[in-house]
Amino acid sequence: LGRVASSQVSSVEQRLYAHAAGQFLAIQIEASVHPGCSGGPVMQDGQVVGVVFQSLVCADKRAHAVPTPVVQRFLADVAQHGRYLGPCSLGASFQMMMNQQLRQYYNVPERLRG
Repeated sequence: LGRVASSQVSSVEQRLYAHAAGQFLAIQIEASVHPGCSGGPVMQDGQVVGVVFQSLVCADKRAHAVPTPVVQRFLADVAQHGRYLGPCSLGASFQMMMNQQLRQYYNVPERLRG
């Protein structure tokens, strides 16, 4: 039997999933998740709001969960197409321009940030 622990949500943001090729919406929770215990539900008011999928070994009591809408999308894709198609894509990418040499190469004015 598993054990029940309470935790708090630290953030909801785009995160790189450990076993995925991209960033997706993730819930960061303040809870100890032992290795091998991922896959458990994250509950709020008796409802499943996510599934624990990775913890940060270097950070005590910090883990991430896949939010329910992402799980529902995965299950709908598999049910309808027999595989996960993933979210749609605009086909665009971006590059942070924090590196001074990169900013100079592309003639980015000093007043612009990003």
